[in-house]
Amino acid sequence: MHAGTLAHPPPGVVSVAPHGPGPRMERTRWRPTAPRACTAAILLLFAAAFSTGLDVPFERDEGEYAHAAEVLASGGVPYRDAFLQKPPGIVLVHAAVQSIVGPSDAATHAATLVSYLATLALLASVARRLGGAAAGPLAALLAALAFLSPLFEPWPANTEAFLVLPATVSYLLLVRGWDSGRGVSGSGSGARASVAVAAASGLAIGVASLFKQTALAHLPHLLAGWALLGHDRRERLLLAAAFLAASAAPWLASLVAWASWGALGAFLDGVLLHNLRYVGFNPEGRFGEMLARRVAAASLFDRLLWAAGVIGALALVARGRRRAAFVAGGWLATAIVAVSAGGYFRGHYLLQAVPPLALCAALASSELPAIARVPALAALVAAWVAAWPVPLGVDAAARSFARYGGMRFANGPSIGRILARDAADRGLSTLFVLGSEPQLHHYSGLRSVTPWVILSPLTGGYADSPARQEAAWRDVEAARPDYVVVSVPAAVPTFRHSDFFLWERVVDLVRRDYEPLGKTSALHRGVMRPGPDVPADFVPDLWIFRRRDAGRASSEAAPASAEPSALDWPPTRPSPEELLEGNPPPAS
Repeated sequence: MHAGTLAHPPPGVVSVAPHGPGPRMERTRWRPTAPRACTAAILLLFAAAFSTGLDVPFERDEGEYAHAAEVLASGGVPYRDAFLQKPPGIVLVHAAVQSIVGPSDAATHAATLVSYLATLALLASVARRLGGAAAGPLAALLAALAFLSPLFEPWPANTEAFLVLPATVSYLLLVRGWDSGRGVSGSGSGARASVAVAAASGLAIGVASLFKQTALAHLPHLLAGWALLGHDRRERLLLAAAFLAASAAPWLASLVAWASWGALGAFLDGVLLHNLRYVGFNPEGRFGEMLARRVAAASLFDRLLWAAGVIGALALVARGRRRAAFVAGGWLATAIVAVSAGGYFRGHYLLQAVPPLALCAALASSELPAIARVPALAALVAAWVAAWPVPLGVDAAARSFARYGGMRFANGPSIGRILARDAADRGLSTLFVLGSEPQLHHYSGLRSVTPWVILSPLTGGYADSPARQEAAWRDVEAARPDYVVVSVPAAVPTFRHSDFFLWERVVDLVRRDYEPLGKTSALHRGVMRPGPDVPADFVPDLWIFRRRDAGRASSEAAPASAEPSALDWPPTRPSPEELLEGNPPPAS
């Protein structure tokens, strides 16, 4: 008898062999309602835990997408009127939420929760098809714990939070195709995989890549999976063609849309050309340094999960679980390639690997006897509980501070309210942020005078960074924005090799033509009045300025001319030591 088979299955459990020849793989099937009830309970508990942080204010990436969605809603064109380096899928999600409930942090984060819940449910289905009933809820549990782990930065409504759903759909359709056709090992029984299902799988991965380009790393693996289903050369070509054509459809539609708006060049610049520079040169550090930094930030649970996933994939290969090894192991391998692009290893980049990590660990553990499987699972859960990444009894600002180590994002709504009230009182409408803080445009409703609401393409040291800075300065100089917000001590992000052309000119403009309206501290809530009266632990963060000759409330007298020394803010560019604090030297 092959290892792993059940000679005398207990009542309610039957042995099931996969399609196709090769080593016999055994799966256990519980009573039909048990695994589904377990999965449903996991989803409910996950929803309850995730919901505690729905009202946390947007961080800068979310602000970027929300601002682009507002540009789109007002008749503008993202990429041309608001620079982006992500494909338009995430903008459409933010736009859809805004059109239904209006601007709402909580509603947008609720959409993120819905994406995770659907991903967990579909991942359980994939695991159940590949490893039996017990693997389904186990995969859902491990992924749910990861979707609550700070290492993966799962809470913001970022691209990866929505990418994981259509990617999981694509892999589920591939497994369904194999169930109805033939396995990777050769001939089999049952109906052949349909062209329609292959096309649906291709469309799903195409949609995933419309959230972030790294989803395309899965495309060759999925294409190979569909090609292996064909009974002959003609059928393999037909399935592959259907998959590829459907995967290209979302991109073709996007290209046609932006071409019709006269913004195809800006679209390609943001989505393709700048991203090639972004992954080709990392101004933040070398590949190994960035990876080591991310590993150091991992909790015991995170490390155990990664180890379980990788070891699980190897175990599937070693045990001859060819179909499971191909799907789960290939999915994980391509996800690792995707999250490694550019060597940044940001936490939310790792979200793309969560479903295959959980799947590999669940499939491998389902091979273990209960005496080994239960302690292994208990160790993972205990490690997660020990870290306890879901704070209870704290408000949104405290959660934001805990996540990001400062109050910049938590103070975004306060800054926005002050700017919006002042602008409404004076009839003003424009804002420039010398920093990558597009969420301030979102919260204030003020129009940017330049498409450059994020500055990384300008300060990252790329070949075209100087030209982009000059273009941004022309926009600012011509528009003379009503308000300027300055990130202190320097625009974010800046590095030792950054060009300070834009910084120096905007600083000169502010000192000459603007008056201070308020300032924020990295350690305190709310906006403080200008002047030296600040808490002892005040840490400069954002300075808010209004143009002196901007519209004035009817009851307000004209302010006296302010000398530069009275502005109470750092007038000089930061030193190399300030820039290097928290930023390693660039890769050579």
